[in-house]
Amino acid sequence: MQSASDPRRSINGVNGTAKMDAKVPRTIPLKKSPDHSRRSKYPHYLPTWNPKHYCPILGPFEHSERSKDANPKMADLFPVEAKITHLTPTTGTEISGIQLSALSSAGKDQLALLAAQRKVLAFREQDFADLPMAEVIEYCKYFGRPSVHPVGPTPSEHPDIHIAHAGGGDYRLGQVASARTTSMNWHIDGSVDPQPPGLVFLYMLECPDTGGDTVFTNTAEAYSKLSPAFQQRLHGLQAEHCDVSLIKDTRENGGVVKREGATSVHPIVRTHPVTGNKSLFNRSICHSAIFDFLDNRRRHVARVALAAEKPYETPFEEQ
Repeated sequence: MQSASDPRRSINGVNGTAKMDAKVPRTIPLKKSPDHSRRSKYPHYLPTWNPKHYCPILGPFEHSERSKDANPKMADLFPVEAKITHLTPTTGTEISGIQLSALSSAGKDQLALLAAQRKVLAFREQDFADLPMAEVIEYCKYFGRPSVHPVGPTPSEHPDIHIAHAGGGDYRLGQVASARTTSMNWHIDGSVDPQPPGLVFLYMLECPDTGGDTVFTNTAEAYSKLSPAFQQRLHGLQAEHCDVSLIKDTRENGGVVKREGATSVHPIVRTHPVTGNKSLFNRSICHSAIFDFLDNRRRHVARVALAAEKPYETPFEEQ
C-alpha cells in the first residue's frame, strides 16, 4: 500500500493531503443575547458570548470507548415498553419509552453501541432541558471529553454546551440565510480537534411546529457505495481540517472567540474502533440544519459534543 506521503497520491498539490478550511459568513455576530428572555421557556439557555470563556484546544487524552463493553442484546437499554422505529434501513432510529438520564452504566454502554450502529437516534420525552446544566454535562462526560465550539454561543456559565438559536427576536441566522442561495451547510462537528467528537448529544428546548429540521447523511454508507477502485484510491490520503479563517473572520467582524485558530490532519477514510465500519472524514455522520422559516418562531437547541479517539485508518479491504 502506498503511504500518505507518496507524491503520486496527492490532492491540490499537497502530498496526500486535502485542505478543509472552515469559513464564517461575513455578518456581525451579536456579542450578547437579544432581549427576548421573558418570552423564552428556557431563558438560562439563551445564547451568550462570554469573553472569559477562553478554552484552548485540548491536548491528547486516552479515550474510553463505551460501546466496546456493551452487551449487543441491549437489555439494559430497552425496557419491555420501549417502542423502536427505524427511520431508514441503515440510518436513524426513533425510540420512546426510555429516559436516558436514568440509564445504568450498562445501559449507557449499549446506548453508545446503538449510536455506532444506527448513526442517529431520536428519543422522545427526555428531561435533559429541565435538569441542572452541570448535571447534563456530567452525564455526557461518561461518553467522552466535551469539545468546546471556538466561536459559537453558550449559556452564560457553561462553555461546554453549544447553543443553536433562531427566532424569538434573534435574527442572526436570518441575516446569514438572506445572503445565500441555500441555507444548507453540511459539516462535521469539531473536525479540527486532534481528537474530534465521536458522539454528540442534541436536546431540543423549543421548536416550531414545522421547519427547522436537521438532516443527516451516513458517511459510512457513502464510503460503501464507492467502487472498490475509488475506495482504494482514498486510503492513505489525509485531509487538513483548519479553522484559522473562522477565528480571523470572527474577530474582524466583532465577534468573541474562545481560542486561537487550529489545524489538524486526519485520514479521509476513518475506521470505527468497535464496529470496524469505514467512513469518510469522520466516524459516521455529516449533518446540516435547514433554515426554512423566516418568521419569529423560536428554534432553540443545546448541544454537547464529546471527543473520542484520534482518527485512524485500517488497510483497504475489497468488500
